[in-house]
Amino acid sequence: MKKKLLFGAFIFLISTSIFAQNVVWYFGAADTRQTSYGLDFTSGTPVQRNLESELDYYESVTVVSDNSGNVLYYSDGIQVYDGTHQKMVGAPDPLQGTQDGPSGSSVQGAFSLLKPGSQTEYYLFTSQAIDGAPTGFRVNRIDMTLPGNGTIANPAGEMVTADSVLLGTGTEMMTAYGNCGSDSVWIITHSPNSWDFVTVLVTANGIQSVNTQNVPTPRSFGLGFAGALGRGSMDISSDGSMLVMTGQSPIGTHLLDFNKHTGAITNHRELRAPNGFPYDGYGCEFSPDGTKIYFTSNLTPGMWQYDINTGLSHDIPNSAITHGEIITGIDDKLYVGKVSQNFSMTVGVIDNPNAIGAAANYDKDAITFPNTAQSAISYAMPQGFYCPLNPCEIDAVGDQCDTTTTAFQLTAEPSGGTWGGGAYITAGGMFNPSAAGVGSH
Repeated sequence: MKKKLLFGAFIFLISTSIFAQNVVWYFGAADTRQTSYGLDFTSGTPVQRNLESELDYYESVTVVSDNSGNVLYYSDGIQVYDGTHQKMVGAPDPLQGTQDGPSGSSVQGAFSLLKPGSQTEYYLFTSQAIDGAPTGFRVNRIDMTLPGNGTIANPAGEMVTADSVLLGTGTEMMTAYGNCGSDSVWIITHSPNSWDFVTVLVTANGIQSVNTQNVPTPRSFGLGFAGALGRGSMDISSDGSMLVMTGQSPIGTHLLDFNKHTGAITNHRELRAPNGFPYDGYGCEFSPDGTKIYFTSNLTPGMWQYDINTGLSHDIPNSAITHGEIITGIDDKLYVGKVSQNFSMTVGVIDNPNAIGAAANYDKDAITFPNTAQSAISYAMPQGFYCPLNPCEIDAVGDQCDTTTTAFQLTAEPSGGTWGGGAYITAGGMFNPSAAGVGSH
């Protein structure tokens, strides 16, 4: 989230613009061509980028681009390619990350993070595929100022550290929460066969801590995560107050409270599908306003929605197929992957995800890609947490980054303390808003 501070007659104007995703996505597979499909959100609405990348994504996928739609790097957790579509200099071939044979087969197993306070340094987190080698939970560091396959004047970036082990075990779930106006981001994952959530605090000074929290999430009529390797997904609400996860049997579907200041995870409750039974899913995603959650399964047809305000569950019409992961676009619509083995060439779109039930308007075939031999849209959608590159700086004039404006009237300029719905003013007058942030997928 980007902030702008305007001074004048003790009236402070804060303008905010949410950047919840990178502007270029890759996904899908064309097995005979080693390339994949994509969408470009540079204009605000998705434009197809067909058969462009050098990877044929199955599940794990992360893509980093600048605000103009220039791809900086992309990965499936095994291979890393830079913006020239060559293997990145310094990256092992392969990474240890998400290997299940030759494929990146971990739902949220490749996850990119722009280091807080930096415009050029990225972390690429990887977590093992439950059907693959026990490679654990790892991190790689990428410096985009280094020439790599480019030049000193036009660098393509290099991997400077690779396959650093954070934990010896891993699952296929990973998400993040941070605030683009602050200097820290939380990465959240889970350990297999346990009740252990794992939180990683990343600041402008790098990775500060890797902590384990034992939070029981029992599933009715089953063992829950204590008896599961961990195929599924996680998401955090846009205000950073709730964490949701769903996973294949016996994990189930669960909602918890998340403390964005401390990283604490508490107050577990199991969510039930509209039929009243426990739900073992694959994909989950909060609506942009944080009042609804959507769930899919790659084994059971259908999609359903949980309304946080009422506690009611609703089936979503026109969803009687199996699905993959769900992700929020820059346009605040939700995009839905497909089960690769079904060879679907379409991406589903939820047009009005803040609405209840049928009003959410789900079109399972909203975007169609050209078919080639053995082509398919993939299970998973791109994963990562990004604040805008080269964001508009704090100044006294409006610009194209502004989308909403809120005014606060003060009788005197404070030197510190909480003020204005969670905004915090330091002695230097800069805002560090803690009430709003950008969730990730």
